[in-house]
Amino acid sequence: METFTGFFANPIPERPSEESVRALAKLRHNRRMAGLMRPKGIRLRLARAMGEKLLSVKTPEDCTVREVAYGRPGLLVGDAGTDAANGVLLWVHGGGLVAGSPAGEQGFAARYAQRSGLPAFLPSYRLAPEHPFPAAQDDVLAAYRGLLDAGFPAESIRLGGGSSGAYLLVGLLGDLARNGLPMPGAALLLSPTVDITGKAACARDAEQPDPVYPPAKTVNWLLEAYLPDGRTDDPRLSPLETDTGGWPPVLVQTGGTECVVADAELLGAALRGRRCEVQIWPGQVHGFQMLGADSLPEAKAACEYGARFLAQRW
Repeated sequence: METFTGFFANPIPERPSEESVRALAKLRHNRRMAGLMRPKGIRLRLARAMGEKLLSVKTPEDCTVREVAYGRPGLLVGDAGTDAANGVLLWVHGGGLVAGSPAGEQGFAARYAQRSGLPAFLPSYRLAPEHPFPAAQDDVLAAYRGLLDAGFPAESIRLGGGSSGAYLLVGLLGDLARNGLPMPGAALLLSPTVDITGKAACARDAEQPDPVYPPAKTVNWLLEAYLPDGRTDDPRLSPLETDTGGWPPVLVQTGGTECVVADAELLGAALRGRRCEVQIWPGQVHGFQMLGADSLPEAKAACEYGARFLAQRW
C-alpha cells in the first residue's frame, strides 16, 4: 500500500522551543480547573465567558469582518489579498460543542485567510446542551450546502477548524460521503476528535497524562450535553466507518502532549494510502496554534504550513 509522507518539507522541530516550555509551565493548573467545568448552570456560563476572553486571537487590523449567510448566518473574514475567485475557507470554530462562536475565532481564522488568499466563512452553529446532537452537525452541513448553492464549486471549498470544530468537519466529510455530495478541495484539522466515546483519548491519557485536559472528566460531561440520551450508535457519530475513499487531501496537526494524539492516529490509519498527513508537534498542548498564534514559533510554523496546504489546488 502506498505510504504518504508529507505535503511539503517537514516543519516540525526535534524538540519544543524555550517559548513552548515556558508556556506549558503557565498552564500547569489548567487540567484541574478543566475538570471542574460542567455543561450547565453557572459553570457552563463561566466556561463560555472564559473561552471567548482567553482563547480569542486579535484580528489583524487590515482584515475586514462582515456578517453574511451561506446556509447559516456567520462571518466572512478577509483582507485585500483574499479573493473569492480562489475559493473559500469554511472555518468551523471549536469550544467543546458547548461554547465558542464565530466572533471569538475570527482573528484566528483571519491568519489562515491572509496566508492562503481565501476568504474565511465562519458559520454560527447551535450549541449543546440547549441544542444536542445532531443540531451542530446539521448546521455545518447546511453551511457547506449554502456555499455550494452560492456558486462555489466544491473543489474550491476548503475546510478548516480545531478541536470540536475539527470533529464537526470530520462528521461533515462523513455526511458528504453518505449522501453522495461533492467533496471539498482539502481539509485542515487541528487536534481533531474522532472517537466520540473518548476511549482512545482516555487510553492515551493513562499512558501520558494530558497537561491541559483530563479526558475522563471532560468527555463525560461533554457527552452529557451533546448526547443526553447516552446513545453513541448513530452512524453519523462514526464518520470513519463510512467510505473514505473519496475524501479530499487531509492535514492533521496535533500537539505531542495531547490525549487526542490517539484520535489523530486513528484518523491517519483510516486514510492510510491516501493524501493524509498527520503531524505530531513535540511538547505542544491542545490548541497551541491558537494559544501561541503571536508568540510561539511552533504555532507560527504550523499556521504557515496549514495555510500553504489550504492554498494548493490538489
